[in-house]
Amino acid sequence: MLRASRPGRPLSVQKFDGSALLWQKQSMGKKIQSICIVYRPQSEKAFETAQEVSEWLHHQKVKVYLDPNCKALKFAKKAKAASIKKLDFVVALGGDGTFLAAVRWLQGREVPILGVNMGNLGFLTETRDEELFDVLTLALEGKMHKTKRATLETTIKKTGKIKSYTSLNDIVVERGARSRLIDIAVYSNSFFVSNVKADGLIVASPTGSTAYCLAAGGPIIHPSVNAVSITPVCPHTLTNRPLILNDHHKIKLKLNEVSGRAALLVDGQKVADLTSQDEVVVTRGKPSVIMLTLPSRNYFDILRAKLRFGQRE
Repeated sequence: MLRASRPGRPLSVQKFDGSALLWQKQSMGKKIQSICIVYRPQSEKAFETAQEVSEWLHHQKVKVYLDPNCKALKFAKKAKAASIKKLDFVVALGGDGTFLAAVRWLQGREVPILGVNMGNLGFLTETRDEELFDVLTLALEGKMHKTKRATLETTIKKTGKIKSYTSLNDIVVERGARSRLIDIAVYSNSFFVSNVKADGLIVASPTGSTAYCLAAGGPIIHPSVNAVSITPVCPHTLTNRPLILNDHHKIKLKLNEVSGRAALLVDGQKVADLTSQDEVVVTRGKPSVIMLTLPSRNYFDILRAKLRFGQRE
């Protein structure tokens, strides 16, 4: 059954900054025509909500597409590569994992993503379930804030072959199921930084600083800062601390021979097993990820709401 709206607090759209106005100006005179839905396949609630969104958008005369990995929805067509170029934005229904899945599906194309939280924390999916249709209405009217988030590009040089991956949050070198610590040599540009003996090592973007990096004791970095952080996971020394570098630096990671093997994860997805013969290079990615957010809600609101930042009780 179609729901035109859900109960919730009134949404303010009065506080626009320069980038929000830019999004509004770009949208004026251009009707939103094509939207893709990505939802968490394992969640029945996400599926039901996705069906409601598809029906609602259809009644708004919007062409609806669907992530090919998701179960079919009424009024939605399975998206193909050619469809992505036509999209005005993507609606991601789920948690942060669903948002990251949408980023991977777009394959570097800078299509805005509206993240809707249907899980627990949902730091990337900041729109609440109860305000979904109000926010969608604002998005169709061109009144949402459009912000760019930096990505990381990770290149693996392995047995003469080179493979690259783009991530929004982080890359992790970890010991996996092995009980021994791994020993990683870290370089910044051509300079040796240190050897890290730990369970793992996280290289995170500012967006990823509030993900696994935060749990490992890393710093919180505002998304507008051009930086990257290197954080050891359970280092076997008191002198290994998180390190923040300018994101123009080229970070090179190489396992020392005593480590044997390790696993490389990109935004939580295992992409390779590593040996001492392999080399991992991390730089700032060329594409950005564009997020659609309410102009009346800022980064510090999200820190307080999601992570209880600064609270004592």
